[in-house]
Amino acid sequence: ISDDFSGVTGALDSNFPGCVVVEGVPYGEYTLDETLQSGWMNEFGQGDQVTVDETEETFNLINSEIPPDQGEIVIQKFVGDGDDVEQAFSFDLRWIGGTTDTFLVHNETFYSGGLDPDLYSVSENLLAGWTLESAICVYGDQSTSTPDSIDLGEGETVTCTFTNSEIPEGTIIVEKIVTEGGNQSQLFGFDASWGPEESDFALT
Repeated sequence: ISDDFSGVTGALDSNFPGCVVVEGVPYGEYTLDETLQSGWMNEFGQGDQVTVDETEETFNLINSEIPPDQGEIVIQKFVGDGDDVEQAFSFDLRWIGGTTDTFLVHNETFYSGGLDPDLYSVSENLLAGWTLESAICVYGDQSTSTPDSIDLGEGETVTCTFTNSEIPEGTIIVEKIVTEGGNQSQLFGFDASWGPEESDFALT
Protein backbone atom coordinates (compact mmCIF):
# COMPACT_ATOMS: atom_id res chain seq x y z
CA ILE A 1 0.00 0.00 0.00
CA SER A 2 1.53 3.28 -0.99
CA ASP A 3 0.95 6.99 -1.59
CA ASP A 4 1.99 9.87 0.65
CA PHE A 5 2.42 7.14 3.24
CA SER A 6 4.92 5.50 0.90
CA GLY A 7 6.94 2.37 1.37
CA VAL A 8 4.45 0.72 3.71
CA THR A 9 4.47 -3.06 3.70
CA GLY A 10 2.62 -5.54 5.85
CA ALA A 11 3.44 -8.75 7.70
CA LEU A 12 1.73 -12.07 7.09
CA ASP A 13 -0.98 -12.77 9.67
CA SER A 14 -0.46 -16.28 11.11
CA ASN A 15 -4.09 -16.37 12.26
CA PHE A 16 -5.41 -15.77 8.75
CA PRO A 17 -3.31 -17.50 6.05
CA GLY A 18 -3.03 -15.43 2.90
CA CYS A 19 -3.71 -12.18 4.73
CA VAL A 20 -1.30 -9.30 5.21
CA VAL A 21 -1.77 -6.80 8.03
CA VAL A 22 -0.56 -3.22 7.55
CA GLU A 23 -0.54 -1.24 10.79
CA GLY A 24 -0.31 2.46 11.55
CA VAL A 25 -1.79 3.70 8.27
CA PRO A 26 -3.19 7.25 8.52
CA TYR A 27 -6.61 7.91 7.04
CA GLY A 28 -6.40 8.84 3.38
CA GLU A 29 -6.31 7.67 -0.22
CA TYR A 30 -3.94 4.87 -1.21
CA THR A 31 -3.00 2.54 -4.05
CA LEU A 32 -2.94 -1.24 -3.63
CA ASP A 33 0.13 -2.90 -5.09
CA GLU A 34 1.95 -6.21 -4.80
CA THR A 35 5.09 -7.77 -6.23
CA LEU A 36 3.77 -10.51 -8.50
CA GLN A 37 5.63 -13.80 -8.59
CA SER A 38 6.64 -15.45 -11.84
CA GLY A 39 3.95 -17.82 -13.07
CA TRP A 40 1.12 -15.85 -11.42
CA MET A 41 -1.14 -13.05 -12.62
CA ASN A 42 -3.41 -10.62 -10.82
CA GLU A 43 -7.13 -11.10 -11.35
CA PHE A 44 -8.41 -8.34 -9.09
CA GLY A 45 -7.16 -5.46 -6.95
CA GLN A 46 -3.76 -4.61 -8.44
CA GLY A 47 -3.47 -0.83 -8.76
CA ASP A 48 -6.86 -0.14 -7.17
CA GLN A 49 -7.38 3.21 -5.47
CA VAL A 50 -8.70 2.66 -1.94
CA THR A 51 -9.82 4.88 0.94
CA VAL A 52 -8.85 4.24 4.55
CA ASP A 53 -11.42 5.96 6.76
CA GLU A 54 -12.15 3.31 9.39
CA THR A 55 -10.02 1.81 12.17
CA GLU A 56 -10.01 -1.50 10.26
CA GLU A 57 -10.35 -1.95 6.51
CA THR A 58 -10.13 -5.04 4.29
CA PHE A 59 -9.08 -4.91 0.66
CA ASN A 60 -8.75 -7.91 -1.65
CA LEU A 61 -6.01 -8.84 -4.10
CA ILE A 62 -6.83 -11.98 -6.08
CA ASN A 63 -4.22 -13.91 -8.06
CA SER A 64 -4.29 -17.03 -10.21
CA GLU A 65 -1.67 -19.23 -11.80
CA ILE A 66 -0.96 -18.60 -15.48
CA PRO A 67 -2.47 -21.42 -17.60
CA PRO A 68 0.13 -23.87 -18.96
CA ASP A 69 -0.81 -23.04 -22.57
CA GLN A 70 0.12 -19.40 -22.04
CA GLY A 71 3.42 -17.63 -21.47
CA GLU A 72 4.66 -14.60 -19.58
CA ILE A 73 6.90 -11.60 -20.28
CA VAL A 74 8.89 -10.13 -17.40
CA ILE A 75 10.47 -6.67 -17.62
CA GLN A 76 13.37 -5.74 -15.35
CA LYS A 77 14.73 -2.20 -14.97
CA PHE A 78 18.22 -1.17 -13.86
CA VAL A 79 20.35 2.00 -13.92
CA GLY A 80 24.11 2.39 -13.62
CA ASP A 81 26.06 2.70 -10.39
CA GLY A 82 25.72 6.19 -8.94
CA ASP A 83 22.80 7.12 -11.21
CA ASP A 84 19.43 8.38 -10.01
CA VAL A 85 17.61 5.28 -8.69
CA GLU A 86 14.38 7.25 -8.21
CA GLN A 87 14.02 8.16 -11.90
CA ALA A 88 10.95 6.50 -13.44
CA PHE A 89 11.04 5.22 -17.02
CA SER A 90 7.93 4.56 -19.11
CA PHE A 91 7.46 1.52 -21.31
CA ASP A 92 5.13 0.75 -24.20
CA LEU A 93 3.88 -2.83 -23.90
CA ARG A 94 2.45 -3.87 -27.23
CA TRP A 95 0.31 -6.83 -26.24
CA ILE A 96 -2.60 -8.05 -28.35
CA GLY A 97 -5.33 -5.42 -28.40
CA GLY A 98 -3.18 -2.31 -28.17
CA THR A 99 -0.52 -0.52 -26.18
CA THR A 100 -0.33 -0.40 -22.40
CA ASP A 101 2.05 1.92 -20.57
CA THR A 102 3.81 1.10 -17.34
CA PHE A 103 6.48 2.90 -15.31
CA LEU A 104 9.50 1.35 -13.59
CA VAL A 105 12.36 2.66 -11.49
CA HIS A 106 15.69 0.99 -10.73
CA ASN A 107 15.40 -2.64 -9.57
CA GLU A 108 11.65 -2.85 -10.25
CA THR A 109 10.04 -5.72 -12.14
CA PHE A 110 6.86 -5.90 -14.22
CA TYR A 111 5.00 -9.16 -14.89
CA SER A 112 2.71 -9.36 -17.91
CA GLY A 113 0.49 -12.12 -16.59
CA GLY A 114 -0.74 -14.82 -18.95
CA LEU A 115 -0.27 -14.14 -22.67
CA ASP A 116 -1.13 -16.37 -25.60
CA PRO A 117 1.83 -17.60 -27.67
CA ASP A 118 2.53 -14.89 -30.24
CA LEU A 119 4.98 -12.18 -31.28
CA TYR A 120 5.18 -9.25 -28.86
CA SER A 121 7.30 -6.14 -28.38
CA VAL A 122 8.37 -3.86 -25.54
CA SER A 123 9.96 -0.43 -25.94
CA GLU A 124 11.29 2.12 -23.49
CA ASN A 125 10.63 5.83 -23.92
CA LEU A 126 14.13 7.25 -23.53
CA LEU A 127 14.48 10.32 -21.32
CA ALA A 128 16.62 13.36 -22.01
CA GLY A 129 19.93 13.09 -20.20
CA TRP A 130 19.91 9.28 -20.27
CA THR A 131 21.24 6.66 -22.64
CA LEU A 132 20.10 3.06 -23.10
CA GLU A 133 23.12 0.89 -22.35
CA SER A 134 21.47 -2.44 -23.13
CA ALA A 135 18.09 -4.07 -23.77
CA ILE A 136 17.90 -7.82 -24.17
CA CYS A 137 15.29 -10.56 -23.73
CA VAL A 138 16.31 -14.00 -22.47
CA TYR A 139 14.25 -17.15 -23.06
CA GLY A 140 14.02 -20.30 -20.97
CA ASP A 141 16.62 -22.04 -23.15
CA GLN A 142 18.96 -19.03 -22.67
CA SER A 143 18.51 -17.89 -26.27
CA THR A 144 18.04 -14.14 -26.69
CA SER A 145 16.24 -11.59 -28.80
CA THR A 146 15.71 -7.84 -28.88
CA PRO A 147 12.65 -6.43 -27.05
CA ASP A 148 11.01 -5.43 -30.34
CA SER A 149 10.73 -9.08 -31.41
CA ILE A 150 9.62 -11.37 -28.56
CA ASP A 151 8.51 -14.81 -29.76
CA LEU A 152 6.56 -16.11 -26.77
CA GLY A 153 5.81 -19.83 -26.61
CA GLU A 154 3.49 -21.98 -24.49
CA GLY A 155 4.52 -22.15 -20.85
CA GLU A 156 7.50 -19.92 -21.54
CA THR A 157 8.80 -17.02 -19.47
CA VAL A 158 10.80 -14.38 -21.34
CA THR A 159 12.73 -11.87 -19.23
CA CYS A 160 13.60 -8.53 -20.84
CA THR A 161 16.16 -6.37 -19.04
CA PHE A 162 16.64 -2.67 -19.74
CA THR A 163 19.72 -0.89 -18.38
CA ASN A 164 20.19 2.89 -18.59
CA SER A 165 22.86 5.32 -17.47
CA GLU A 166 22.87 9.06 -17.03
CA ILE A 167 24.80 11.06 -19.59
CA PRO A 168 27.51 13.00 -17.71
CA GLU A 169 27.64 16.74 -18.20
CA GLY A 170 30.12 17.67 -20.90
CA THR A 171 32.65 20.49 -21.18
CA ILE A 172 33.20 22.81 -24.13
CA ILE A 173 36.72 24.22 -24.41
CA VAL A 174 37.23 27.32 -26.58
CA GLU A 175 40.82 28.09 -27.53
CA LYS A 176 41.72 31.34 -29.34
CA ILE A 177 44.78 31.46 -31.63
CA VAL A 178 46.10 34.48 -33.54
CA THR A 179 48.30 33.80 -36.56
CA GLU A 180 51.96 34.64 -36.40
CA GLY A 181 52.57 38.36 -36.77
CA GLY A 182 49.08 39.32 -35.66
CA ASN A 183 48.20 41.48 -32.66
CA GLN A 184 48.52 38.99 -29.81
CA SER A 185 46.79 41.37 -27.38
CA GLN A 186 43.65 41.85 -29.51
CA LEU A 187 40.53 40.95 -27.51
CA PHE A 188 37.85 38.87 -29.26
CA GLY A 189 34.31 38.53 -27.93
CA PHE A 190 32.29 35.29 -28.00
CA ASP A 191 28.54 34.66 -27.67
CA ALA A 192 27.87 31.44 -25.74
CA SER A 193 24.64 29.75 -26.83
CA TRP A 194 24.52 27.43 -23.79
CA GLY A 195 23.61 30.03 -21.18
CA PRO A 196 22.44 33.56 -20.41
CA GLU A 197 24.23 36.70 -21.59
CA GLU A 198 26.49 36.41 -18.56
CA SER A 199 27.94 33.29 -20.23
CA ASP A 200 29.43 35.36 -23.05
CA PHE A 201 33.17 35.83 -22.77
CA ALA A 202 36.24 37.35 -24.46
CA LEU A 203 39.67 35.93 -25.25
CA THR A 204 42.97 37.26 -26.58
